[in-house]
Amino acid sequence: RQVSQIQVDSPSRVQQAEMQLCLGDITKIEPGGEPYDVIMISAFSADYSAVPSTVIGALKRQFNLSVRDLAREKAEDLRKNFNCWISKPLPSDLPYKRLLCFEQQVVANRERSPEKAVGEIFRAMFTVFADNMSVISPLLATGCQRASKSRIMHALVTAWHTWISIGLPMRRYTLVIYTSKLAVESLAEDDRRAVQEFQRLKHAFESRHRKPDPVPIEADLLVVCSEKDLQFLERTTRSLKANQKSLRCRKVVHSDDSSSSSSGDEAAEGSKAAAATSAIDARRSDMLGSRLVVCLLSQAFLATRACVEDFNVAMCLAHTRWHPFLPVCLERLASPPTYMSLIQWIDCRPKPTDQPGCDKLQAAIGEIGGRLEQLALGVSKQAEPALGPAAVAGGGSGYDIFISYCHRNSAAVEPFLTHLRLACPALRIFFDKQGIQTGYSWMETIYSAISGSRLIVAFLTPDYAKSAVCLEEFTIASMLHRCDRHQALLLPVCLERLGPACPPALQSVARWLDATGSREQCVKRVAVSVAKVLTAKSGDKKAAHLREQLFPDCHELSTLMSQTDKLRQSLLNAKPPLLSSASLGAFVKAAAAAAAERPLPVVDICHAALVCHPDEREPLVEAVRLQAKEFATDLQVRCLDSEQAHDDMEAMEQASVVALFLSPVFLTSARLTSLLYLALCRRRSRSAPVLLFCLNPLPRHPAFLSLLPVNASMEDVKTLAFMYNGQQKELSACLGPASRQQFYKLTHAESVFAVCCARAIVERLLGLPESLVTTPAVLVSLSELAAGAYLRDPNEPKPWKQVMEPI
Repeated sequence: RQVSQIQVDSPSRVQQAEMQLCLGDITKIEPGGEPYDVIMISAFSADYSAVPSTVIGALKRQFNLSVRDLAREKAEDLRKNFNCWISKPLPSDLPYKRLLCFEQQVVANRERSPEKAVGEIFRAMFTVFADNMSVISPLLATGCQRASKSRIMHALVTAWHTWISIGLPMRRYTLVIYTSKLAVESLAEDDRRAVQEFQRLKHAFESRHRKPDPVPIEADLLVVCSEKDLQFLERTTRSLKANQKSLRCRKVVHSDDSSSSSSGDEAAEGSKAAAATSAIDARRSDMLGSRLVVCLLSQAFLATRACVEDFNVAMCLAHTRWHPFLPVCLERLASPPTYMSLIQWIDCRPKPTDQPGCDKLQAAIGEIGGRLEQLALGVSKQAEPALGPAAVAGGGSGYDIFISYCHRNSAAVEPFLTHLRLACPALRIFFDKQGIQTGYSWMETIYSAISGSRLIVAFLTPDYAKSAVCLEEFTIASMLHRCDRHQALLLPVCLERLGPACPPALQSVARWLDATGSREQCVKRVAVSVAKVLTAKSGDKKAAHLREQLFPDCHELSTLMSQTDKLRQSLLNAKPPLLSSASLGAFVKAAAAAAAERPLPVVDICHAALVCHPDEREPLVEAVRLQAKEFATDLQVRCLDSEQAHDDMEAMEQASVVALFLSPVFLTSARLTSLLYLALCRRRSRSAPVLLFCLNPLPRHPAFLSLLPVNASMEDVKTLAFMYNGQQKELSACLGPASRQQFYKLTHAESVFAVCCARAIVERLLGLPESLVTTPAVLVSLSELAAGAYLRDPNEPKPWKQVMEPI
């Protein structure tokens, strides 16, 4: 009997996934219905005895189906990676097509309790099952393995929701509580608690995925500006209405609030905060009721709190609902917030190089009008960000060529683009001036475009070598070029000699093409050669010879993961220092002394911002937050996990330290990936530290994920977990009373990870000296070390010491 169900949207082709909760016997399904693709059970390792009180016994009794015989003739054995095996197809008269069996090591072992381990069973399904599958299972590990039913219920439902969000193509999952009583009120106490836990999670997940009621479109355009920019607002709306007579426009003008002061009355302040929240909700509704939102950015705009809030709301809607959003920059901005500078805006700033009579604002008005016409016709919808679920799964951007260059050298690069299009008009080329759409994150677009391109052509100049963004592009391209898992190639073309001070990032290729002589002729030859290589058929010997000439150092290397494994093993052999009560006690004293000498400043939002997916906040990230506050009592820590919080960007901007807890499910959220790119942009400045903690192995697309300088990885902590065995009591004795209760919910490895993360946050925030940092070495920038070993081979000759190949 079905008692409840959960329905959520899925990024896979299933579109909508369903989880059913039923009461009864899993082996007594009514005949005639559609059979389940999989029946999922758990068992002790290599012990498939048909005990009467187990599912294995019931299958034998009801269908004469021997799990022991299925194990002998299994279709696929995944025990090496997942501790499970899959049976061959079952007889057609059974209500299940196949059986999936997980053994004891997965559902109960020394490291993890059963409720922590059963969630990992969904990992195997990605590797072996096709789209649109249906699965049925009992409450695993609750029979002879004696696990708590409510905890197993929480683990299974949460894991199902997480993997559905990532893209697991499961259409229906039926979870059956074994009982002879089909009324909830007649159930035993532990069964009733399990049903209540399911209902609680149902409310939480469905409210998160519930689509809000559509807001009727009442205006074509909503323009936000400061009252000091009214002349630009009037000119913009007047010009648009001259071309579109029926244009419906809303104008939102905010006055400068720099002179406003605090009343000091708590009741008044609370009333003011409530009024501000109500105004933001009203503005969000107005924006959703408009086809297009335009913000006129200026110094007065940045000085007006209400303008900044409206910008944040518009950007939040652009990420969560793909609502069209166009920022227009009217003048040069002094120290704009980082998140504003990451959004591609229409640039109307006057420059000395502008031609006489150049009217950038009129050109911007024309672009706004064109976007309005497209939206009215319904032919242009804001697409998902480049790092959406499809891209994470390996979709990529699908470009043939990515052109990497410094904007100061655009005059020398544009001829290459012209010759390339003349040689082959069908090539898909990413050139940032044409490939980045206004209102999108330029950094996100560029990183995803590199990962999905077949060839990256980098034009090297002294300006290129000084640009942090250009060097990041080159590093990602170098990794793609030298990794045998990818088919991307890197072609460096030197337009100007770099001199002796060549940045380390440019040392990862064996040679460059020399275009410092007859530049235009050289660039034309490169364009023609590249077109021949990319459009050649597989048997073209001339094209193959040309490819060898252009890419002589394109050779297979061991993968990044194997290099990471070698580094992990070498660090393991080094026996890093253990976490002990003595080391933690010394750290607490040092933190207290540093806080007394340099008190933390009073802030409006937070000192440290923790960014995580809502599904992963409890209990691990919450333990990190509580432990960080125990280490530094005045520390204000805030978890940013809301999909609708308009002030998350401001919290990131204000926080002295930002910590991101990365995982595959983190990358499925457009809102959270925007915070990741903002953090990476902040990391370029040493005055704004960002910590990256990895909860699960990250996907290999986009490629920059493989090069992230991760500060701590849960996989590494699990590898070292045996080194910390026997220190549980010492670690628990060092925890504060507030965090100790939270740590009871964690495994020992998770506790070690949480303490290391909290320590790293406090170390960066208080600026403690390196001598006090006793975090195990294996937790520090493992991915960065691997990338360095992977890209900079000490036996490889330095490129600038070689003679550059002339074109």
